[in-house]
Amino acid sequence: ITSCQDLTPMGRVMARDLQIHLNRHWRNRKNPHVKIQITKENKQSLLWWTKKDNVMCGTPLRPPQPTVEMWTDASTLGAGGSLKTQHSSQTLEFSMKWDPETAKNHINYLELAAVKQALHIWEDLVTNQSILLHVDNTTCLSYINKSSGSRSPQMHHLCQEILLWCHHRGITL
Repeated sequence: ITSCQDLTPMGRVMARDLQIHLNRHWRNRKNPHVKIQITKENKQSLLWWTKKDNVMCGTPLRPPQPTVEMWTDASTLGAGGSLKTQHSSQTLEFSMKWDPETAKNHINYLELAAVKQALHIWEDLVTNQSILLHVDNTTCLSYINKSSGSRSPQMHHLCQEILLWCHHRGITL
């Protein structure tokens, strides 16, 4: 799976659940031959790799040129963003306050949640587009650029949700 993940659209995203699970169980093992049980979530990720349509379509050698620019920012109070498309000189903007439960999250999570919020708000304008994303949080950008990560399960699940949502709408970040 690891050797194919970069050659398969959404390959990294679909490999992360298994990677996180294995890392969690291998770290404290003295005996590397002990079997590790997989979860239902891991099984679904593994089954995804058995579907020909998922693994036989390949990825472009170069990412497409951006057709949309999107800026987002977040704080513990709320989030905001702006969007500029090639077809319009107008820049769209949004701002919002987090609900009290969301506001308790780490700033890295909030920055990623701001990206999700912006994508959902401008869904009609970003569908089938390539987006140049401007975010001032390097952890957030790293999760998006590397198709998630394995350090924070909470960040991984949010990033996976964003990337799958984008994939189903023909959006490239």
